[in-house]
Amino acid sequence: MVGNYLKFSESFSRLNPYELNHLSEVLLCKLELAADGKIGGQNSSNELTEQDLKFALVEAMRDIVVQLNKREICERQIKLSHTLSQIFASEDIAA
Repeated sequence: MVGNYLKFSESFSRLNPYELNHLSEVLLCKLELAADGKIGGQNSSNELTEQDLKFALVEAMRDIVVQLNKREICERQIKLSHTLSQIFASEDIAA
């Protein structure tokens, strides 16, 4: 379990400023959603709890993982299209 925490914390050192900004924005959006729930009367207390912060962080991480996977799928589809165009272009030349 400690190894996963170390890997997670080490990954922050590899983030560029754009990625850090994106992470901050997603986390802020999740925190605002939690705060809106508090202000909207879903809870009698207006303070964000540790549970709220944990929920916001987990939800932010889930959203980011989904976004990264979608981006990877798009990149792989582009590579596949490029590869297919090269393969079929070379078949046309050979014929």
